[in-house]
Amino acid sequence: MPFGSVSLDYRANIATSSEDFSFSIIDGGLPEGLSLDVSGEIKGTPTNEGEFYFTVSTQYDDINDFELIIYPEGVIFPPEIISTKIPDASVGSFYRALIEAEGTAALTWSADSLPDELSINPDIGIISGVPIKEGLYDVKITAENILSSDTKLFNMKINGSNNESQDEIFNANYAQNQQQNNTLGGGCNTDSNFFMLFFLMRSLLKVYQILSPRLQMLCSDILGKSRHRF
Repeated sequence: MPFGSVSLDYRANIATSSEDFSFSIIDGGLPEGLSLDVSGEIKGTPTNEGEFYFTVSTQYDDINDFELIIYPEGVIFPPEIISTKIPDASVGSFYRALIEAEGTAALTWSADSLPDELSINPDIGIISGVPIKEGLYDVKITAENILSSDTKLFNMKINGSNNESQDEIFNANYAQNQQQNNTLGGGCNTDSNFFMLFFLMRSLLKVYQILSPRLQMLCSDILGKSRHRF
């Protein structure tokens, strides 16, 4: 976890996966001036130095211990990215990954060459989004504070849709059905028509799975703006 300094704005996040966790402190505590929200973000301006130990739990009773060091005012350390890899993602599935660093917060994050539809939160270093194209990507991540910056190159893999293996099974069954129809001299094509309809439905489902998270995010944004208007 990034260090802090007295009177210097602090931001960090303890949520490392795409799971929809809700976090709370069940033992110990944060330094005065800092707070933990349910999404796992720690933020604020610490007012006293020291080493602080606290235990965090989720709604699923996952428990983890943390240590946060707050240094005296004016003591600042350069950032160092300590994550060694970026987890794989899948086309059409929501993705979230935390890049971790040491050094004095607050850190500002940036990324070059992320896959389409993925972005990094500049305040807390979380990559998120719904990837739309599989492949291998060389991603350059930078963490910066008021003293200096650190840049690290990662290899990121976007896998195909989770439905691809099922599609392969379907394609094999469809080919077998076509062969049987040809062997029977082009008899009844009811099964063939069924497979064609099933294939169309699966294709539409894949499109829905890719677009649905993005549509939900768009609708949420529109509703949020509507609330502000009224």
